[in-house]
Order: sequence, then C-alpha cells, then structure tokens
Amino acid sequence: MTGLRVIYRFYAGENAKPRPPCYSKRLALVSFLRAFEALGDAGRVAFLCDGGLPEEDILHVMQQAGEVVCTDSGSSRSSYLAALKMPRKCGWQEDIFWFAEDDYLYTPDALMQLIHAANAVPEADYFALHGSIDDLYLRGECQTAQPPVWVEPLHRPGGEVRLDGRFWRRIDSTASTFGMRREALRQDERLLRLCPWSGCAWDHTSCLVAQGYEPYPWRHLFADLIVPSTPRNQRLRHAAVKIAMRVIVNLRSHRRPSQQRVLVSPAPALIAHMELPGFDNAGWHKLAAETIRWAAEAPGVTGVPRGLQLHDA
Repeated sequence: MTGLRVIYRFYAGENAKPRPPCYSKRLALVSFLRAFEALGDAGRVAFLCDGGLPEEDILHVMQQAGEVVCTDSGSSRSSYLAALKMPRKCGWQEDIFWFAEDDYLYTPDALMQLIHAANAVPEADYFALHGSIDDLYLRGECQTAQPPVWVEPLHRPGGEVRLDGRFWRRIDSTASTFGMRREALRQDERLLRLCPWSGCAWDHTSCLVAQGYEPYPWRHLFADLIVPSTPRNQRLRHAAVKIAMRVIVNLRSHRRPSQQRVLVSPAPALIAHMELPGFDNAGWHKLAAETIRWAAEAPGVTGVPRGLQLHDA
C-alpha cells in the first residue's frame, strides 16, 4: 500500500486571525489524529513543535501517535523551512509526504482519500485537500504583485477525476498544508526553500513556480514589497531582498516540461482551514461537533487532550 509520512507543524501560541467559535488547536489535532488512525500501518507522523514542548497532555498524545521533534524557529517561514528538511532526515521512506499546519479540521477519511488520489491520478505530483488559495482569502495585500493565474486542466474528460464521490481537478495553488510525491520533493526541495523569501503569499508562489508558472508578472515586480508592520529602518533592505528573490523565482519557474508539476485538489473539500470567513459553513461546524464526540469516546491508544467539550462546536 502507498505509504504516507506526515510532518505536522505545531505552535502552542496564537495569532490575531479571525476564528470560528469552535476553533482550538486541540480540536484541530484531534481531527487530524482521527484521520491519521484510519491509515493504519500505511501512515507515519512526526510532530514539529516550534517554540518548545506543548502542554503535557498534548505532548502525550503526540508521542503515542509518532515522533516529536522540538525546534525554536521563531517564525512561520522558518518553521516551514525546517519541515521541508525532515523527509531527507527521515530517509525518504514513504511515497507521499503531507505537510500539515496546526489549524485545520480534517474529515475522518481525508488522509486515506489522499492516498487514493495519489493512486488514481498518477499525473499529479502535488496534492491539496481543500480549494485554491483564491478560495481561502489568503492573498491579502498582494493583489497587484500576484494576480490570478489560469492553469491548464487535467488531460481527462472534463478536466477532472471522479473518486469516491469527489471530483479531483487541477488548481493554481494552495496554502502551506499540502502533499507531494517523494520524487517531486527530492527534486523540488531547494526550489521550495527559495520561494518564502520573495514575500507576499509564498505558499502561492511555491505552487506556481513548481508548476512552471511565473508567480510575479514582470510589470508588477515592484508592487506590494513592504507591509505596514516592517520597521522603517529595515524597509529598504527587505525590498531589495524581495526584488532579487522575485527575479530568481520567476526565472526558476521556467522548468523543463518533465519537471512542471501538477497540483490537484478535491471538491467537496476534505479539510477546512479554521479561519473566517472560509470556515463559516454549517457542514464544518457539524464536523467539529462530531469530532468532539469522537474524542470523548476515542480508544486509549490515541488518547484525547483535555479541554474539548461539545459546546465548543
């Protein structure tokens, strides 16, 4: 059976993103564990805990499920770059690698469906389990520098593959929760490590560059270089670095046809980013409640972090 290795990035702190009432990283973790257990021997997981160890009960759950690695990256970008190194350190043993952030709600069959899609859509190299970055409201202040990009559909009837009641089709990009085949990751690791330094939505940039599309139109190369939070005495340096990196990633996007990747995702989605407004859907709130009920009855081999209650959903 196709093997799946998950690199799950966990940070105990929080940010100021708008969240639904049911949101918690404990809920996200439990939903992931529910999906992970369905894999049986086909799945392995390593938890990359940034900024020190999580609370004792969460650490216990992680240790039961897989390996725990602590780091002190200090930023989402650094944590992501550390995660990209881990498959190499693990010896490239699995067929598919799934890089997971810690604020997603998983359907129980999400990871199993990922394996099914990897087998059913062999032309795909990268996988998402939700919609494109346009749907996720992640462009923010980079609308000019990174306008929408059209990607060629799958060479299948209707441009999609029907699998277990879902339609898998090609998309332009996704967020930093995504999967890819081992050989694609071997070849693309250095390229993926370059993209976060170009600014804007670097997950969007990474997906476009890997697929062979320029992420920054040349006429807009100098747009959206500085975010308001950048200290004034650092703005010139930040802008210079971003310009240089945008030129580099644009040039690196001109890949040989054999290295132009294909990214696919399902509809309906199999996971949801617990951030508003994208999560504001009755179906996801229902899944959150079902996940909490499952957590209350989870087998001892999994364990359940304390603090989850039905009223949370």
